[in-house]
Amino acid sequence: MRIFHLTYTSVGGLPFFTSEAAYREAVHRLAKLKHAIALFCLVAEHLHQVAVTNGEPGSAVSKATKRALGSVVETPFGEDTDIRTVEDRHYVANLLRYDLVQPLKHRQGHPALWEGSCFQDLIGARRVRGMRLCIEMIIPTFNVLDACGHVNLPRNEIQPASAEQLLAAGLPRLVSAAATAFAAKPTLEGNGFPEVEARCAVAKLGRWIGLHDTEITPVIGVTERGLRNLRRRSMEREALDAVRMRIALEDAVLATTKSTKR
Repeated sequence: MRIFHLTYTSVGGLPFFTSEAAYREAVHRLAKLKHAIALFCLVAEHLHQVAVTNGEPGSAVSKATKRALGSVVETPFGEDTDIRTVEDRHYVANLLRYDLVQPLKHRQGHPALWEGSCFQDLIGARRVRGMRLCIEMIIPTFNVLDACGHVNLPRNEIQPASAEQLLAAGLPRLVSAAATAFAAKPTLEGNGFPEVEARCAVAKLGRWIGLHDTEITPVIGVTERGLRNLRRRSMEREALDAVRMRIALEDAVLATTKSTKR
């Protein structure tokens, strides 16, 4: 097993992406890579990636990553990738914090909510098909509470939002959270897997919190028959929990932000 910390930069130091939809597509592309990923953060003009291979060199990881994202980046990758072999325990211990604080370092908003960060995947607030972060392979003692501490959230466990929390959040926020949780198009347009899963989650959670069908159908763009079909669709508990975790995460960030302003 070999561990690499790779840093990719864009040509001219311009942002790789400028829209939520583009960042989400990039996350899907990263999830399809053949090599294992332990951590990643795509922010502004940088992509930080901690990869684990079965002996393949870091240059192979770099080539595969650039090939996967090359057709979707708005600014091309620079020629050189900073590739560092991870062998020192102290280096490994700092990797988690280093990657998670990148959105804060680049002034891109709260790091817990940043679209290009793996934080949401680590705590179960995002479900992207194929995304399996092998964090335990580099940090066997990994603890979600440690990850929360690195992004300025209280070191107490964040639980999936209750029915009361979802109802208080409201339908528009529920739809937004579902789109984010599956890295779907923000508008939920189309019949791609992420968009269908997001609509399905809204249909099921909407019923759970007591919303009427006539409230839900126009917001997610389906007929009442389509809504019934979505509710019959099989969905893993973890997928529904990801949407609830996203709402809980947003609430936690808001509460933390308010407390620091006092």
